[in-house]
Amino acid sequence: MEAYTKKEIEELFTPENYAIVCREYSKFSPEMAVYEVKVDKFTDNMFSMIKLRSRFNPELTYYVTKRENLQTVINVLSADSEFAIPNEDKSLMVKIS
Repeated sequence: MEAYTKKEIEELFTPENYAIVCREYSKFSPEMAVYEVKVDKFTDNMFSMIKLRSRFNPELTYYVTKRENLQTVINVLSADSEFAIPNEDKSLMVKIS
């Protein structure tokens, strides 16, 4: 298997093809929200900031998915409890950690 170049990754991995989803639990109630994080471009710095944000705010969990699976991922994450790990389809989404 041949590795992708940085330029190829930048061309393939775009907000037009992929989406970032956040699952957020309220600190003070059992409420949960699942939503797409809108971005103009994916960058290494952005992913570093997302990782830091989720470490300092454990109620936030971020996932990346193909744009075509966005609604399915939102539905799966919305139905899941705080302690369950989404496992409907491991190829459906990847946790950013």
